[in-house]
Amino acid sequence: MDTITQAVLGAAVAEVGWRGELGKKAIYTGVFCGLLPDFDIVAALGGQWGEILFHRGPTHSLFFAPLAAPLVAYAAWQWANKQGAYWTWMHLCFWAIITHPMLDMFTTYGTQLFFPFSYMRVAFDGVSIIDPIYTLPLMFALAFSFVYRGRPEVGQRVTAAMLVFTTCYLLFGTFVSTQTEKKAHKQLVQSGFEPVEVRATPTLFNSILWRVLARNKQGDIGVGMYSSWAPKKIDFTLLKRPKDPLVEKTLAHDKGKLMMWFAGNMISFHIEKRPDETIVDLKDQRFGLFLAPAKTLMGARARFTKSGDLISINRFRKPPQTGSIGKEFGAMWGMMWTGQRPTLIAPSKR
Repeated sequence: MDTITQAVLGAAVAEVGWRGELGKKAIYTGVFCGLLPDFDIVAALGGQWGEILFHRGPTHSLFFAPLAAPLVAYAAWQWANKQGAYWTWMHLCFWAIITHPMLDMFTTYGTQLFFPFSYMRVAFDGVSIIDPIYTLPLMFALAFSFVYRGRPEVGQRVTAAMLVFTTCYLLFGTFVSTQTEKKAHKQLVQSGFEPVEVRATPTLFNSILWRVLARNKQGDIGVGMYSSWAPKKIDFTLLKRPKDPLVEKTLAHDKGKLMMWFAGNMISFHIEKRPDETIVDLKDQRFGLFLAPAKTLMGARARFTKSGDLISINRFRKPPQTGSIGKEFGAMWGMMWTGQRPTLIAPSKR
């Protein structure tokens, strides 16, 4: 999830278990440990492909916390003038670090929990990468603990209650996602679309509106929206996989394979023939627009010569244009409470 949420979670873990014994420096240590796995963002220095290969990779493995916690704990113990036992600090650091990937695995982005033994990206699709319903209760608990800092047991109880609430929220979101997938699978089979995989991913800031993705063995992608508040039949947009040798050539390349792995195979394709070259876009359908489902926020672009030779494959990010952001959020808000899909905008050439 976002940086603020991870920092708040690390602080909350420290507040519940260790501030009473170790003092306020336990909170600062919890914040640092909560952020530590995201230091892998330096992978971006290795290029655009290194970023998706290593972000939420080694430092988000379940095996990272046991390795990092002893080192961070020793530094924190020295910083606190050896207040408390070293093992107590290590206990704090371990839990503040490991809760980071455990939270991230509930998002859609994907987390390599079992690196280096597996490169599988674990994604439960239970919560958006930014969700105030998760973050704000923990912030409230920490603020309450600060006000009542002279009575740490009071802050501990409130923070513990908020941690229980937010954990239940994650489980609730995962349950709704699973139920939505089952509903979508049944509807698709009845319509003649035989999915090999269905995913229901939460949209930004909420766990009410879900982006539903389905893929068949031919590689066609179905995209629809579903409101758990106002459930209706899902209106899918079908994105057919082009039968073009350039698509296969793109996917045979290491970068094409990496993009498919990163997106969990939820990739649609768009081919544009230009006078001097041909463009093949690989669009990550996990993160797309509401008014134009075929458009996505990220993906990869392959460029070929007129004779079909590969020129390059590069990632792209394409956020909504400033003027359309309000319309996108308006569409999201309307679909959340009515379940009705707005009039779609036809996809334009990229």
